[in-house]
Amino acid sequence: MPAPKPLPTITESFLFMTGFTHRLGSIASLACALILAGCGGSSPIDSGDAPLNAEEIKMALVGNSIVGDNWDGPYTVYFPVYGEMRGLRASHYTDIGTWRAEEDSICGIWDNWWGSVERCWGLYIDGDTISWPSSTSDTPGQSKIIEGNPYGL
Repeated sequence: MPAPKPLPTITESFLFMTGFTHRLGSIASLACALILAGCGGSSPIDSGDAPLNAEEIKMALVGNSIVGDNWDGPYTVYFPVYGEMRGLRASHYTDIGTWRAEEDSICGIWDNWWGSVERCWGLYIDGDTISWPSSTSDTPGQSKIIEGNPYGL
């Protein structure tokens, strides 16, 4: 049986990626490196790794959507450009808001949701999953990153 092929280097992988795949691949590679360097594969939040920095947050979100479930049902948030977000929750409640990437966190405010109060939190990424510490639970919030605006927000 022939020996398995070695994995491509990070540089080789980047040469074959473009657009969203490149951005997500870059962040996923960074997340994998952080996880492997940490506590044997624990989540980035649990291991004490630093959250994404402002540039990494922008790369992951601008032009893409996140989807997930919370107490109110399924939700989608689309980030068309830096500073703008559009949301859909429970299949029929929509809102728009603004966001900004800080040094190691994202801050956002919706026109109607969250009582129109700004909230900030650190973001962590693992593959296509983005997570953040929850202020109301020991379980972090999580969403999947989806390329583009598949729900027409």
